[in-house]
Amino acid sequence: MRFSRAFWLLAFVIGFQLTLSGFVVVGCLNNHNTKCSDGKIARSFESIVAQCFALYAAEISLQHNNKHD
Repeated sequence: MRFSRAFWLLAFVIGFQLTLSGFVVVGCLNNHNTKCSDGKIARSFESIVAQCFALYAAEISLQHNNKHD
């Protein structure tokens, strides 16, 4: 299975977002601050999950279209 450059770019961006969110969570935990981000991290994770599903759907669609060509 060969992925396009766009897939790898989006995968990198999603990975970077996930890394940043992880650092924020670890920072909040290290400071014993439970209200550190006031729900912003949860919204960030929701966004990352939505991007992952969209990326997966796009790749499946491209693979399906390539089989018919």
